[in-house]
Amino acid sequence: MSGKVAASYNVIGTAAAPATLTAAFTGNTSAGILAKYLRFLTLDVGYTPATTNAYVVMVTEVSDDEITATPTNWYPIAAQSTATTENDVFTDGGTGMGTASGIPDIIPGDKTSVIARKVTASYWKEIHNNWVRVKLLESGVSSDYGTVNVVLTTSN
Repeated sequence: MSGKVAASYNVIGTAAAPATLTAAFTGNTSAGILAKYLRFLTLDVGYTPATTNAYVVMVTEVSDDEITATPTNWYPIAAQSTATTENDVFTDGGTGMGTASGIPDIIPGDKTSVIARKVTASYWKEIHNNWVRVKLLESGVSSDYGTVNVVLTTSN
């Protein structure tokens, strides 16, 4: 086991200078964070919508590419449901965004927001991969996009 310890990263914007969202994951995707030998990540999100009932769609992706190079193969964290006869792995979650979207985190979860009222969330995920990153888009809006900051903390 490595001596790697917990670390926090501003992966999208900062509290003082949040990033402006768009309707696409492009431009709202973090760099890969080395997570080898770490088991948990905590996501702290601050989202301020510019339109009522807008919401963030956030996908957490992992990669097992070698740690000596920049990762290029990313996979959304899937959800698994165990039944008595099979294990079902869900990667779309009914979002209609296709399997490449994974099962997204929706913030706020009820998709109800108020202009300029900041929404905050903090939650964790378990990982077993070399790399992790997040990507976001804003939905429920066609212009006047909101802002967001995401802090990702890794730990073992």
